[in-house]
Amino acid sequence: MGGTCVIRGCVPKKLMVYASEFPGQIEDARAYGWDTGVKGFDWLAFRSTLHAELTRLETAYRSGLSNAGVTIHDTRATVEDAHTVRLATGQKISTKHILIATGGWPFVPDIPGRELAVTSNEIFDLSLIHI
Repeated sequence: MGGTCVIRGCVPKKLMVYASEFPGQIEDARAYGWDTGVKGFDWLAFRSTLHAELTRLETAYRSGLSNAGVTIHDTRATVEDAHTVRLATGQKISTKHILIATGGWPFVPDIPGRELAVTSNEIFDLSLIHI
């Protein structure tokens, strides 16, 4: 919950940008007399922290909606009419308003080198990044 921006796009990208700025900040700190002793970047530690933050954000979105009285159904459904949906479980739900939040999926165009592309769906699950 939170969509592509929160879970696979804007927010993870911003956290990567912040992480990428630390080497320069460490050098600045050394110039001001700090003994920093940094040994390098640990992708797996960063990835673990990133996933924990994204889980925290998704939980916050879910809690906010639940606390506001929204009922969330994490399942497929079909719209039967303007006020009724049928969940994949077979349950029918009728309501005044229906919000359809389908999400999105990255598209890699059919271009040379396409097989080498990594989208936002895969990048944060890679087991190793060479820096």
